[in-house]
Amino acid sequence: MKIKREVWMFLIVFALALLMCMAFLQPHYTHDTYYIELSGYSRYAQTNFVPEGRPITGLVMILADLINIDIKVLGVISFVIAIAFLSLSVVLLYKIMTKENKNISNQVMTLLVSFLIIFNYLMIEHIYFLESSIMSLGILLSVYACKVFTNNEKYKYLKSYLLLLVAVFCYQGSIAIFPMIILTYYAIVEKYDWKTYLKLIIKLMLIYGSLMLLNIMFSKFLFNGTRFEMGAVSITLSNLITTAKNLVVDSLNVLLPYMHIGILVITLIILCIAKNSYHNKIQSITKYLIIILGAIAICLMPAVVGSSLELQPRTCIAFGATIGISFWFMLDILENGYHKKALKWIIFAIICIVSILNIALYFIITHQHIRLNQLDREILNKVSEKIEQYEENNGITITKLAIVYDRNTKEYEDWVIKTPAYNIRGTASWAARYAIENYTKKDLIHIYPDKDVAISFLNKDWEEFSEEQIYMVNDTLYFCVY
Repeated sequence: MKIKREVWMFLIVFALALLMCMAFLQPHYTHDTYYIELSGYSRYAQTNFVPEGRPITGLVMILADLINIDIKVLGVISFVIAIAFLSLSVVLLYKIMTKENKNISNQVMTLLVSFLIIFNYLMIEHIYFLESSIMSLGILLSVYACKVFTNNEKYKYLKSYLLLLVAVFCYQGSIAIFPMIILTYYAIVEKYDWKTYLKLIIKLMLIYGSLMLLNIMFSKFLFNGTRFEMGAVSITLSNLITTAKNLVVDSLNVLLPYMHIGILVITLIILCIAKNSYHNKIQSITKYLIIILGAIAICLMPAVVGSSLELQPRTCIAFGATIGISFWFMLDILENGYHKKALKWIIFAIICIVSILNIALYFIITHQHIRLNQLDREILNKVSEKIEQYEENNGITITKLAIVYDRNTKEYEDWVIKTPAYNIRGTASWAARYAIENYTKKDLIHIYPDKDVAISFLNKDWEEFSEEQIYMVNDTLYFCVY
């Protein structure tokens, strides 16, 4: 009966996740997908995935090449598998965090909170890329490592470490969820005293740090391919503050400014007003702050060591999870009776509202991405059509491509949520060259534009696509990014 309940739980979570991301049940293109389609699965795996410390993804891509699966079909299959892996992660997380004596309403809230942690607003890129299934497998393995760790199984450190080792070679950012869950578990479920909790923090730092180091060494020494270069950019206090603000206050532009930090502040207020003993209250607040600061530290680590890597939603899932973690701390207050009756319904209402908003966010962003794909197709079809007309009328074959820009190039359309990478047109990104080559079926030589031509486009300022942005002279195609 218990197994049957967990199966039903998985099916409900899977159906809800599939519904909120249903736009991706049709083929969609990321910027990387254009390049992968052009270069081929195996070549991209050998030049990108494997050297960047993601050999498992590389092997899957080589397998896709061997069976010659269409990239559009692979994208949809990978998406559905990703949803399944993430849904399993939700159920596993629920089992880890649910106490046997929880009442029905608290169990429902815990399931919602588990859903919010796995499908947090910064996890959205784990269903976006062609390799989303492997990225999500990394999440599932990380959560399963949490289960092994918290069950105190024999050789728990070795077993959880090996699971995380596989996870980090699926996708490096996946294992960031592990320390967040473990720290939360031993703060509110199996409550450690301060001495044991501090020892746990040190152990987690060693586990996480050594895994990341192994991944970097794999890339650096075997392939010289890691993009994580310490000291690549200057480290200044101003840069660190700006980066921290972009994450903590602006939520990487995925949420409205101050929305995430607002939830953290509300949680602190609730922890302060809870009818708890002074000693327990201080412990809860301090451990909560340690978890929040730990999440921020994990996300900011590339900036702290001077790496040139920019913050992306997929690398900041630890901070995205802190909204759900905040709700776990709220539910802990309810379970221990440290609350007034009205507070229970306030907490339940906050969790439900945030859950609905999170589902709506996924639904909107995925649909907006599909609309942007359609806009790219319209532009690229027009490019192909203009090239065919030009070559037929002039007897000249286009062999070169130069990308130019108008005066005020915009990365985002006015109607999209300005999520980094996710909602930027392919024809307005670094992938424009590869997208054009894909649609025109031409192996074009990328060249720097003629200075006079480039200046003439800089005098223009388009707000939408125009055929004037496609200009050809001799054997060169000029494509203007508006």
